[in-house]
Amino acid sequence: MSSVFPGTLPGPRSAQGAALLAFMLALIAGSSWLLLSDLNGHTQVYNRRAGSGLALNQAKQALLSYAMNYPDLRANPEKGPGFLPCPDRNNDGRPETNCAESTGTTLGRLPFAILGLDDPRDSSGERLWYALSPDFRNTRSNHAVINSETPGQFSVDGRNDVVAVVMAPGPPAAHQYRRPGNDAADYLEGDNASVADGRFSAFAGNDQVAVITRAQLMAVVERRVLNEVRAVLARYRADQSAYPRPAPFADPHADNRVLRGSHTGSNNAGMLTDTRRDFLDWGVGALDLVRNVTDGSSAVVQTVSRSTLELRGPETGVENDFDRRDIYFIELRGLAGHLTATAGAGSSGLILKDTARDFRELGVIPGDVVENLGDGSSGTVSAVERTVLTLGRLNGGMENDIDFGEDYRLRSNTGTAGPGSAGLTLADPAADCIALGIAGGDLMENLSDGSIGRVGNVAGPTILTVNALRFGRDNKFRENDVYRLPRYNAGNNTRKGLLPVHEPGKVFPTGFNVEWRVNVDNRAITGIAPDTHPGYAAAVTRSLMSSADAGAIRVNPEDGYCAWLNVRVVDCIGISETAPILEGVAASGSSATVLNDAAVDFISAGIKPGDLVDEPYMAVVSRVASSARMNVAQVTAASRSPAPGENYQMRLATRLLSGAAGASTGDRLEDPGMDFGPAGVRQGDVVENVTDGSFGLVARVNGSTVETTLYGGRDNSFRAGDEYNVYYGYVNRRRYRFNLGYQGEPVTRSSGGARRRDVCLGYGTDCRGAPTPARLPYRGRAAAGTAVSGTPLVLIEDLDDADVVTRTGLTIPPGGAAGSIRTTGMDYYLAEGSGELPSWFIKNKWHHLVYIAYGAGFAPGGSGHCTAGADCLVVQGRTDDAEALVVSAGMALADQDRSTGSITDYFEGENASLAGDDVFTAADITETFNDQVVIIAP
Repeated sequence: MSSVFPGTLPGPRSAQGAALLAFMLALIAGSSWLLLSDLNGHTQVYNRRAGSGLALNQAKQALLSYAMNYPDLRANPEKGPGFLPCPDRNNDGRPETNCAESTGTTLGRLPFAILGLDDPRDSSGERLWYALSPDFRNTRSNHAVINSETPGQFSVDGRNDVVAVVMAPGPPAAHQYRRPGNDAADYLEGDNASVADGRFSAFAGNDQVAVITRAQLMAVVERRVLNEVRAVLARYRADQSAYPRPAPFADPHADNRVLRGSHTGSNNAGMLTDTRRDFLDWGVGALDLVRNVTDGSSAVVQTVSRSTLELRGPETGVENDFDRRDIYFIELRGLAGHLTATAGAGSSGLILKDTARDFRELGVIPGDVVENLGDGSSGTVSAVERTVLTLGRLNGGMENDIDFGEDYRLRSNTGTAGPGSAGLTLADPAADCIALGIAGGDLMENLSDGSIGRVGNVAGPTILTVNALRFGRDNKFRENDVYRLPRYNAGNNTRKGLLPVHEPGKVFPTGFNVEWRVNVDNRAITGIAPDTHPGYAAAVTRSLMSSADAGAIRVNPEDGYCAWLNVRVVDCIGISETAPILEGVAASGSSATVLNDAAVDFISAGIKPGDLVDEPYMAVVSRVASSARMNVAQVTAASRSPAPGENYQMRLATRLLSGAAGASTGDRLEDPGMDFGPAGVRQGDVVENVTDGSFGLVARVNGSTVETTLYGGRDNSFRAGDEYNVYYGYVNRRRYRFNLGYQGEPVTRSSGGARRRDVCLGYGTDCRGAPTPARLPYRGRAAAGTAVSGTPLVLIEDLDDADVVTRTGLTIPPGGAAGSIRTTGMDYYLAEGSGELPSWFIKNKWHHLVYIAYGAGFAPGGSGHCTAGADCLVVQGRTDDAEALVVSAGMALADQDRSTGSITDYFEGENASLAGDDVFTAADITETFNDQVVIIAP
């Protein structure tokens, strides 16, 4: 047998086993090394990606912060939150001043310096890259509107609605040569290396990508907007002890489309120049109205070229000219026709092409509504090019698409009267009054006629009536008249709705009081006829020149309208209630021949011989003895003066005929040189025989003769040669019409929990105290669309019960006049300005998307408190009740169609209810709920 001793070599079989064991040990060792090497590699990749991810997230948060704070960071008053900086194109850490999609310059490195970052880099040491959707550029040339309805224009791996992309390039790929330079292809791979098609990928090479979607951007931007509104409303309540009345919800896209810009020409210019606008594309026409917001002046267009307007005026402003960067807007009478056109060649499906329109120049933005008049459908715009609109979808029609040759309309608050329009009836076959939310009490302007009124009844989708039209040429509708519906005016009894805002040029209803004193000669007075009674002419002229005798004249809210320009400007029309010219109570000492009343001033009121103490007394004034005493005489057998304590009214003669009687006898006055009937003498007028001292009422008029019965004279009869007076054109009631246009000192006051505005010229800075002469401006225009010059500041209409007999006016002459004026009590809800809504708020149409509500106790005139569980607001998703809140609508959800104009397509949950309850919903943002709610108080 064999033995193996230690240290001896094994035999052949033992050697094979040892070899296998050695191989296995080597294999295990190698596998362990490979495993550890692979794990180490994955750890390095993970660490690298994690490090890059931190840098990307840091950059993303910095960009969101920049967007939220943009107006403050860049001191740009009209560009609101949501704008982002251009990329860094030369690797210095700072954004370029301009970038554009067409030049590919919206892709570059992250401008970390302006974001407050300390040069973030990815794990390979490279700076981050960044691409920006064109509409969100903060460049001077970008006039895009940024709000929740503005879509992102990028896509990442098929995910659309991306606003910005931040990219970590990682280490160089095999084909990349990273010499110091700025070529994106040397750093980024695949789609990420170019911005031309707006497509990016998180799977391109070794690039890492962070995206900012519209939803993510608006989550922070809307919060900024809501907090701005919260602060404004909190200040308003602190000052007024109540919140402003909201505007009842109506289709936000049936809104005013205004041509707004800034003067780019020289200072002190009488011509408006704006090289960034195309006035011809907008359809600006002669007699359109131009308002200079900065100067407070208005002018009428005379001639139009592409970038300049020659004007008549300007007037009623501080300097009455245009300086560089003065902000203006234009009221376009022909806009309704310009917003209706025909789809051109290439239109199909959801693509609308029209080479005759420049949609960007017209201010069309995503979210605007296009109505297909051919098939009855409507839809919202998702993308805008100069001659092409892309629609998200069309609903409500026969085919729900756009075809070549179909008529379409861009929805706004203006339209054209169609067949069937007449008088107070407006018919527009292209409109849907019900879908637009038009309701009784809404304002209605007839821009062609210059009149204004209120909707009385909406009879159907295409027809409505107004209660009355006033202040125009004919005060009626005719076919092809252009109309406009001002929106966002406060409701009388609303506690939840859209923000009530004063937009430049928008008319709003309001009451006001007017006091004035004007020093002009009689040439400034109109309406005085040759046969006007001299005493009446003197009295009415005195009333036109000064309100001192009558006191402040009140225009009630249903009869007054103002157009907003800025807080210093008054641009108002209105008509006062019709009231007795003079009424009173007979005082002690009144008798059959005497009327005493120390509470009135007969002389200041213009009382004179021939005036009547009205029915049932029918006594005629024979002499005005003093301001408190006058003598009266009979004109009928039953005539008498009021007894002490009896009420009376006066009836004033406005016209006078005087002469000498011809072959007259008894009760018959004849004057061959007079034709009493055509002159206007009527039964019931007064005849005085001056020679005899008698009076009588006209019983009959026949050519050159008047028959009457005389009383109170020597023999109460006419004889040839007797001197006579015939008093006629009697009036007993008066009203005032105002057309106010001036700029003065503004004062804000509170009245019953509502904010009011006073503006005075020729008074102190507080609009109180005695007036001192200032320069009152000439106003040459009557209304947009009219060529009338010399508009009266004030008109006095005197009536015989309900019929206007005289209409006299005072017009400030060209060059102005010395005097003073004070307009007080105008409604003043929310506006842009210092301490108010930020100047970017209305331009970016946030008032379309913000809804407010408050408890009954916080309305004007309310108690100022609410009881939890009783009359506070109930907010689902919140433990405590609320006094007031503000809600943002956010972007449209997948199942919402905002072309309907319905509140349920803007808000969700209880926030979308128009019921009279006070229940609202606050919840996390999801795919089915994206309202953001901010509690104003408590």
